[in-house]
Amino acid sequence: MHCYSYQNCPRIVSFLLLLFLFSQALEAQESENKFYPYMYLGGHLQAGIPVQLFKDKAQSGSYGGGGLFLVQLGPRPIFAGLEVNVHRFDSERITFEEVINGFVEQFEQTTKNNALLAHVVVRAQPWDNSLFRPYLDGLFGVKDLYTRTTVENVETEDTESNTDLQDWSLSYGFAVGVQLGVFRNEAVTIDLRCSYLTGNNATFYTRRPDAVGPFFIPLDAFETQNAPPSMLIPQIGVTVDLSTVDYY
Repeated sequence: MHCYSYQNCPRIVSFLLLLFLFSQALEAQESENKFYPYMYLGGHLQAGIPVQLFKDKAQSGSYGGGGLFLVQLGPRPIFAGLEVNVHRFDSERITFEEVINGFVEQFEQTTKNNALLAHVVVRAQPWDNSLFRPYLDGLFGVKDLYTRTTVENVETEDTESNTDLQDWSLSYGFAVGVQLGVFRNEAVTIDLRCSYLTGNNATFYTRRPDAVGPFFIPLDAFETQNAPPSMLIPQIGVTVDLSTVDYY
């Protein structure tokens, strides 16, 4: 840099230094004003407890699991995302033999009642870095109830399957839960939650009250019913805060 006099050089250098520091301060302020959303990824195991008319018609509970992904919507502690779970209800199995090309082969035929639960989730969770982090969820989506029968050749493990019945209903409800920070990495928490989900009517297979085997086919153990698939769903899982997991 060329200076017109040695006396002006310190002033010019000081001015350029102040200008540089001012520009750095502006960049730092802009960085502080940027919004970096928190993101949660969770996996869990669930139990389904039928309630109300679904309890009277379904007769049995379910078990299953799935995952959840949430993104913070703004500077407030409000999150939204998607949750998907698969549940297994009652099932029935028979074994039988067939002569194929002169050989006796063993087969298993199994009928299973299932449900796919897919919901949009909106969560309110106050900021809290303590051991106990409560939250409240609102859920809206669908329940897809379906019954599938599979025939498997025990020796060759070849399988064929078909869907005997499938129906879906709108599903909505709420959940209360708490994240427990028990790990050394504070971004990983144990997630305890209980949901209540109801909706409109759906048609599904459920075990006949008078069903006594042996059955000619497994589907003989079931009958169709129609009711809102209302359930209480307790769960346990693990949630990871993807935004801070590398900080600990």
